[in-house]
Amino acid sequence: MILILVLWLGYMVFRDSASHASHDGGGVAAAVSSSRAAPVRASKVRPTESHGKSGPMAHPAAARASVRPARTSTATATPTLVPALDGNADASFAKLTTRLGLEGRLALAIQPLGRGNIEVLGGDPAMQAMSTSKILILSALLRDKGGVDNLTAEQRSLAEAAVTESDNDAILALFSDLEADHGGLLGASAYATSLLRAVGDDQTQVMTAPPPPGYATTFGQTPWTPTAEVTFFRSLALGCVLPPADTDYVLALMRSIEPSESFGLGSAGFSQVAFKGGWGPEPGDQYGVRQTGIIGGGASGVVVSITADPVSTFAAGQSVLDQVAQWLRAEIRIVPRPAAGCSP
Repeated sequence: MILILVLWLGYMVFRDSASHASHDGGGVAAAVSSSRAAPVRASKVRPTESHGKSGPMAHPAAARASVRPARTSTATATPTLVPALDGNADASFAKLTTRLGLEGRLALAIQPLGRGNIEVLGGDPAMQAMSTSKILILSALLRDKGGVDNLTAEQRSLAEAAVTESDNDAILALFSDLEADHGGLLGASAYATSLLRAVGDDQTQVMTAPPPPGYATTFGQTPWTPTAEVTFFRSLALGCVLPPADTDYVLALMRSIEPSESFGLGSAGFSQVAFKGGWGPEPGDQYGVRQTGIIGGGASGVVVSITADPVSTFAAGQSVLDQVAQWLRAEIRIVPRPAAGCSP
């Protein structure tokens, strides 16, 4: 019996061993068989990037971007602004003033029509606007009436006489139309002043006091500095005061000054100049003369205002402005510049 029991236990142990061998051995055999049929390929290990030591993995696009070379800055350089006058103009103007031997003050302001700064020689004295104010009044009337197409034939005739001949009665007739639309002298003068404010002149105020002996208009007594006149006439030429058709209308009149009025800027031989002069008596039997004009056109042109106050006679004043205009022709720089806008 004991022998039978030992044999039976030996059988059971053998059967269990065979069963385990069958399961494990089959797996190993299958793996070996598979490795012989198709050897396992070594996979490529991709490096990973992280933000810091334990941050998230970077996106592949970020990984590519990280190895790109830094771009070089290509900021556009600010263009150099070309002055309206040559570099030696200050010294040259001082010599001119000495040579003329004026008892009063000779002053000049000038600025490019294109981008550029205003230059001042001889100071910036406030002098009566005189007949240069006629351009301001005509511009105000054109704004008030809605443009040159709305002017009557008579108003156009008066405008031509007021600018090309400097006719005082003509400009007074046009100013009376402005007064009728704005409640009289004060309203019309305030309306004209509003054109100055619109272009950045916050100082000049169109006068309303009765004109003194020798003068015909209230607005002609308006103190107007050379720089302030340059500001207004430049804005006019740039189309910042009136629409294009009205701007062309006014400038065409200013280019058609009659010969007897064409001293100064009209006598220097500029190929293109639109200007208006003014003159009048001063205390002590003296005279004041002034001119403001646009020389050239487009971004190459310049705007200049000249005053000589006082001079001994009107003829002497004409001669002074003739010589200043000749000096200016030699010193001025009519060259292309970046275009300017209408911001005050």
